[in-house]
Amino acid sequence: MPAVISPIAGTRIEPTDGYKFIKGTTAVFKVTYQNNGNPTKLDTGTDPIAKIFKPVFLNESGSPVPEVIITLTGSPVSGQEFEYEFTWDVPSNQTPLDDYIITYEGWLGGIYNNFGDEYFSISSLF
Repeated sequence: MPAVISPIAGTRIEPTDGYKFIKGTTAVFKVTYQNNGNPTKLDTGTDPIAKIFKPVFLNESGSPVPEVIITLTGSPVSGQEFEYEFTWDVPSNQTPLDDYIITYEGWLGGIYNNFGDEYFSISSLF
């Protein structure tokens, strides 16, 4: 069963099999932003944003706050009205784990919202 991970302004449901990527390859995340349970477009002239966080136990600083690995700018999925995609070239030296988090953000109604997040895995093998 899909798991809903901390939705705030909308709902984001993980794929039933979850995202799993191989380090050194290109990862593509797709998401439909929702507002009150309905698919929505972001404000005109703004971009969808995704942030990838590494697990807290990998923080070199010892901080209890997850550190952002990268911030991605998304784009509309061709042929889809409400779906956005984010592309990340996973570094070949990325630590393989199941505990990475991606969070989806954007402007809706002039307010910057977090549209939810989900866990994903990075593996060193196919």
